[in-house]
Amino acid sequence: MIKFLDAFYAGDIAGAEACCHEGVSSLTHAPVDLFPHLGLKQGRAWLGEIIRIQQQRFTQRRHVLRFIAADGLRVATICDLTFAKRRDGRVVQVSAGEFFTLSGGRIFEHRAYFDSFDLVQQLIGRDLTGEFALELAAAMHA
Repeated sequence: MIKFLDAFYAGDIAGAEACCHEGVSSLTHAPVDLFPHLGLKQGRAWLGEIIRIQQQRFTQRRHVLRFIAADGLRVATICDLTFAKRRDGRVVQVSAGEFFTLSGGRIFEHRAYFDSFDLVQQLIGRDLTGEFALELAAAMHA
């Protein structure tokens, strides 16, 4: 997993693909209306797609592996991710949990979770929680 994560965040498409089974299944739990390059993906092509999209949007992509645990063919990781937006230089940070199932020494299943609401707030530079709370309170009293 360490080799995969290092290759992925370095933008090494071939290196990341080499860590994955040809029929790899990936599911990143995020709203696909906001992040269409995430969601359910089949096969290795998703790696190149997401790496290229992130490279177009961000000048930097760094990860710090905070936790890794393995149980047989299953591996779980938690990484702190840092991205610098290409458009305005704003730095966004998010923690992601990733879960892998191996087959033949390669990644066969990949599942990822992160706080997409927090990431959206960072990307747009606005605290949506306060705005939502005000709208909710107004709706409840209407």
